[in-house]
Amino acid sequence: MVRSKHRYNYPLETNNPTNLREQRMTTHKIGFVFYKAGIDGKLLDNGISAWTKFLAVVRFDFKSLPYDYAHVEWWDIEKDECISSTMRDGEGGVRAAPAATVFRHPDRWEGIIIEVGNRRYTQMRKAAIGELGKKYDKLGLFTGFFLLAPYLQNDKERYCSDFCMWLAWMGCLIWKRFWVISPRRMAKILAMTFGKPRPLTEILEENI
Repeated sequence: MVRSKHRYNYPLETNNPTNLREQRMTTHKIGFVFYKAGIDGKLLDNGISAWTKFLAVVRFDFKSLPYDYAHVEWWDIEKDECISSTMRDGEGGVRAAPAATVFRHPDRWEGIIIEVGNRRYTQMRKAAIGELGKKYDKLGLFTGFFLLAPYLQNDKERYCSDFCMWLAWMGCLIWKRFWVISPRRMAKILAMTFGKPRPLTEILEENI
């Protein structure tokens, strides 16, 4: 598994053996939650759905086809907070919002819940907070559509699946950095390791 050398790769305090044991034993639940396309008729959602489906066929990536998603959020379950990059609700980049606000229509979402250790959680949380305020990467999204990234895509701006997949990489949940990534393809890649996305309504009923 790839260990990131990114500047957000903060070491944790390990001088105290008791603290080290606690860090290893403590676990946190996080989620990557995907918005189902074709529900509310938004042009951007439908466009992302149609184009990523086309790209999946062109790439012979047929395993991506069932994952028809238009947006993805990183869910810090412990803090009941979502972080992602979005142009919805007047936002124009990476923002944090209460999960209750983001998931006000839980039947429109499906998620993958992952249990991580304290070190990975701390690293992902710090990385996510460090991205707040970055603008929405419209150019990166557009170039990704035409397979030009990573030539024009960069880390100065973010779109949703770029941010979330980068965060998964920062937490060592995936084996490499993916530059050209859509919510559809991201769901497929994570499902290979952590299982398929489940309805958010079911997840919430489990009182996680």
